[in-house]
Amino acid sequence: MTNELYHHGVKGMKWGVRKTRTKTGRNISVRQQKTPLLAKGLSRVSPKIRDTVNRSMNADIVYNNKKVGDLQIYRTSKDELNGVWLGVNEKQRGQGIADAVLKETINYAKENGYKYMTLEVPGNSPDARHIYEKNGFIAVKQISSSDDVWGGLTSMRKDLRT
Repeated sequence: MTNELYHHGVKGMKWGVRKTRTKTGRNISVRQQKTPLLAKGLSRVSPKIRDTVNRSMNADIVYNNKKVGDLQIYRTSKDELNGVWLGVNEKQRGQGIADAVLKETINYAKENGYKYMTLEVPGNSPDARHIYEKNGFIAVKQISSSDDVWGGLTSMRKDLRT
């Protein structure tokens, strides 16, 4: 059985079909969420909102035909793709889902000429930070205090040119 990760993309971004495996070898897919009606309406009257909508993609992570998480990416510039959010429900963690989605997002960024991928990791998410570091992200700077709701946010970056 072929395991595939489907990406459906941001306006102007071509995602195509990605093949990958989780630790358990099961099927996983990422399905783009429709742009909410409110955002569509506001984007008609606000160039700033239109730009944000056109640079963003929100998606459901589906594993064994069940939604298990969310992904959001944002095209910061022609050289940089930002991973805004990658979350997997607590019950499905530890099966390689986040790692598989991150790897394919990195592959997509490389294939489409991005030089960097960035993200922010909360201090209260050491498992997430481990996944990011394992995939070559390095801490760039602490961007918020450890006293905040996130336990302190750290900005991380991966150079895709190497």
